[in-house]
Amino acid sequence: MITEVDGCEYMGRYEENFESPMVNVVIAGAQKSGNTSLKECLRKHKKVISYDQKKFGYLVRKIKYRERYDRIFEEYFGRDVSIRNVVLAKSVIVMYIREATKRTQKRNDEIKIIAVIRDPIERAYSAYWYMRQNGWETERNLEDAIKLERAN
Repeated sequence: MITEVDGCEYMGRYEENFESPMVNVVIAGAQKSGNTSLKECLRKHKKVISYDQKKFGYLVRKIKYRERYDRIFEEYFGRDVSIRNVVLAKSVIVMYIREATKRTQKRNDEIKIIAVIRDPIERAYSAYWYMRQNGWETERNLEDAIKLERAN
């Protein structure tokens, strides 16, 4: 439940040379830590604007970053965004790649970053099964996968 949103007067800002409101909240959590669930829960609030895609690649991918922000913003968030909205994005990579963090702050120096963390052993186990289900991991158990990873 969001409690600070209702009373907050400053929800976004316009950057010079850009017409679109700024993303003002980024979920930058560890992989397999419930980031998507958190995003989906928060976007149910009437003042939160988010998007359907799983990731917001704009801050992470160099190719996307070179494109005009207005166009990318509209692609993800649409046109009906007020500066009074909380504009919520999610990108796990922001937590791991320094350049993505810098881009996030450059785009809006008052941005709020929500870092979601998880017990590292539980996260590794969850990631292992996620990769198994998608066919990216072939080892039959986590211990063997770790041994193989260390050998490489």
